[in-house]
Amino acid sequence: MKVLEFKKVYFSIFFLLVVLFPLFPAKFNASQVHINILVLAGLVLPAIFIGRSNLVGLGLWVTMYFILCQIALLPALFFDFSKGGIGSVSFTSFFRPTMLFVSVVGCTVLLRNVDTGKLCDLIAYIVFGAAVYAVLEVFFLDLDRVSSIVFGLYKREYRTNLLEVSTTFFATTYYSAFVFFTFLVLLYSRFLQTLQVRYCIASLLAILLIFLSQSKAIIFCTIVSVWLLGLISQRKVFFYLSIFFLLTIPVLLINLRVILDMLSIFDLRIVKDVKLLLLSANESETLNIRLDQIANVIESALLNNGFGVGLIPELSLESWVAVFVFRYGIFGLVFFLGLVSVLSFYCLITIRAGNNQNVWLAKAGLVWSMLLPLSQLSSAMIEYGKTAFVANFMIALIIVTYFRSRHVEV
Repeated sequence: MKVLEFKKVYFSIFFLLVVLFPLFPAKFNASQVHINILVLAGLVLPAIFIGRSNLVGLGLWVTMYFILCQIALLPALFFDFSKGGIGSVSFTSFFRPTMLFVSVVGCTVLLRNVDTGKLCDLIAYIVFGAAVYAVLEVFFLDLDRVSSIVFGLYKREYRTNLLEVSTTFFATTYYSAFVFFTFLVLLYSRFLQTLQVRYCIASLLAILLIFLSQSKAIIFCTIVSVWLLGLISQRKVFFYLSIFFLLTIPVLLINLRVILDMLSIFDLRIVKDVKLLLLSANESETLNIRLDQIANVIESALLNNGFGVGLIPELSLESWVAVFVFRYGIFGLVFFLGLVSVLSFYCLITIRAGNNQNVWLAKAGLVWSMLLPLSQLSSAMIEYGKTAFVANFMIALIIVTYFRSRHVEV
């Protein structure tokens, strides 16, 4: 009993520590290598104890994903070696799938006895605190004390495009948005099950944090997730709401330019970006950069017999498609979509099992998994730093929930 209580407390403290741990941008710039070390140090011992539990609890197909990704990096390593581009950073990049696997296994071991309701409460407290921080970060950054904290701990001061948006504890906009999107699906699914006010408020604050980040892809995922979770949890209500919104879509499309012009008075970056994307997509610099990156990386991979062409790109790659093809080759696309399919399958099986203690988690996991290809359009966040830890936490939660529904010890 004491061991179980220790594991529960340990995971809660460790989860909070990783989420809030300073990034020290003045020292580490955009790197989160110290976060990777923290996560590995905190989860490697729990991961070792997986041998004491049923090996099925690892999730065979999830395990295969990490093994295949690790094997697929061998050609990329040889490719870099042939160009003389191997360094210490290359080896940490090469073993990233193994480190991510350790993180998933460690989270799985610690989560198997955690009270998921209390875990959701912890996430709600994080969201409450983050909302206060985000308001200070966005609206009171001109205050010396606030700016010294924000730039000292989390935000890069030289990135002027980030000054008017929220990055909270995660360095950049889409990183922050992805984390709070993950928290949102859990909180909102919990609210739909319990109808408790605190989860409703926490869900609304998570949505606020996502909008303050102004990440277009995650905002779209947020809208879709709220609708999907509502549809599978409160079918009648959301069915009629869906019909209403479908009928209003033609009206919105006809008056799209007028609506965007009206919203432009708020001088928000996201409104400008959406207006450019919808009305003049060929002039969108970010869209064209991402499409060019994907095309160039796929061409390079095909010239390399479909294998990856390197471990670390010279320039930052702006989507999961580009990152996975660059590192893992064309096979990387199959691995990623296979992971999405397996996680979605686990959640569907759990929902069909009908255990009330697991269903709300499975619904959240299903929506989160299905939207992974969209939520990762800005970057392959499931592989880097804090966002990788949050993604691995979610994967572990899906695995634990799935095996609980089958009454298998994990």
